[in-house]
Amino acid sequence: MSIRKEQFIWDFYKNGKGKISSFIQSVSYKEFEIINKDANSESLSSRVLYLSLFPGYLSPKFLKSEDYTLKKAVHHGFSGVGISLESTNSVECYLKENNKKKIWVNLKRAKKRLEANHLIDYEYNYGHISDEKCAFLMKNLRDMLSKRFGNGALKHSFIMDWENNILDIASSIRNKKTSLIVIYANNKPVSISVNRHVAETIFFCDTHAFDLNYQKYGLGNLNNSMRLNLCYKNKIPFLDLGNGVSEFKKNWSNCFYETYYLIFYKKDDFIGALLTAFEILKITLKNLIKLYVYDFYKKKKLRTNSKPNV
Repeated sequence: MSIRKEQFIWDFYKNGKGKISSFIQSVSYKEFEIINKDANSESLSSRVLYLSLFPGYLSPKFLKSEDYTLKKAVHHGFSGVGISLESTNSVECYLKENNKKKIWVNLKRAKKRLEANHLIDYEYNYGHISDEKCAFLMKNLRDMLSKRFGNGALKHSFIMDWENNILDIASSIRNKKTSLIVIYANNKPVSISVNRHVAETIFFCDTHAFDLNYQKYGLGNLNNSMRLNLCYKNKIPFLDLGNGVSEFKKNWSNCFYETYYLIFYKKDDFIGALLTAFEILKITLKNLIKLYVYDFYKKKKLRTNSKPNV
């Protein structure tokens, strides 16, 4: 095989399994190293090794890296944001130290209003849950996503791969590889988030759904505060808010990252170098096309919004 192609993000986060490509020895977030128990030299038989969707906040360590030349290219359209938590120890501390006092004020106000108007319970399902309760919460999650996105729900990334996303999820929660964070109002779930946990180092926000009738209470902010609480309680240093850089995510984050293609070939391998150069060229062209299409629709939207109402 000339080129061995694999992707990183979805395998790494899927069901919290932390699967890493077999030609990578480990990945690290700062001083926190995640060892790949499935790494093996047989995967190095290809002259070019190609890994897509690798987040910039992680550092890879390749098997026999001294024998390879590495090339990197940005994967346009897959930027993300996250929260580095090592220097703080509470939600209030994090928000105040990162100039996000407005979120803290709004969060306290919304929580007070919610609790004044409804009987509220906050629940962390992490390390324990029954199969029956998990099935009940998954049904509510799907119902809320369907109501929120309407006909577009079938294109929602979590629903599109629903069966795989909830595969063995109760067991994954009991093994602390997944968590369900739930807010109840009057004994009914009104906010549910699915989160993946990798090696007690990375907390990945997989999906979140809420009851539209409670939208005015800022359930997204309340859910994020609960995510942070779970991280602090379990000493998890990094919370990945996921792909996409929305205003809501940016307001919470203190870390912006790009996603990369990592392509490496054996040193002094002329054919491997040519194959790598060709792959980099294809990536560059694909990125340029994405940028052109994005700019075209952005300008079109601006022109449409600027037209006077008649």
